[in-house]
Amino acid sequence: MEPTFVTEPPRRIVGLEYVGNNANKEIKALWGTYEPRIPEIKISGDFYGAVRMNDELPEGDFEYLAGVESDGDVPEGMKEWHLPGGLYAKVECPNLGELMPIIHGFYSEWLPASEYESGGGPTLEFYPESFPAEPGIFVLFSVKAS
Repeated sequence: MEPTFVTEPPRRIVGLEYVGNNANKEIKALWGTYEPRIPEIKISGDFYGAVRMNDELPEGDFEYLAGVESDGDVPEGMKEWHLPGGLYAKVECPNLGELMPIIHGFYSEWLPASEYESGGGPTLEFYPESFPAEPGIFVLFSVKAS
C-alpha cells in the first residue's frame, strides 16, 4: 500500500447516519435506504462514506454517514456533517470487497511504520462519478506528520 497525499478542503455532506459496529452489514443496508432519497438533496459535489470515532460510544462502535456534498437544506430524517479539511493519505480501492482490508492494513501496518500519525479527522470513502459502473473507489485517511 503506497498512498498519495492530498490536501482536502472542508466539506459539508448530507445523508443518512448509522451508529454501531456494522456487525450485521448495516452500512450496506443504509446505502440501500439512502440511494432512493438522494433526489431530495441539493447536490453540490461528490459522494462519501464518512467514518468518525467517538469516545462516548461503546468499544468498537463508530459513526458513519452515507452522504453527498451539499449546500442545500437537510431533508427530514437526514444529518449533516462538517468534515475538516487537511492532509489526507489517499489509497485506491479496487472494489468494495477490499475496503475493510485496506482500512485495517492502513491503521495496523502502514501508519505505525510511517512518519505520520492520525490527523484526527474522519476516514472517508470517496466514490467518483464513475462509480458503480467502474468499481474503483478511494479511501482518504486523515494524517499529520509525527
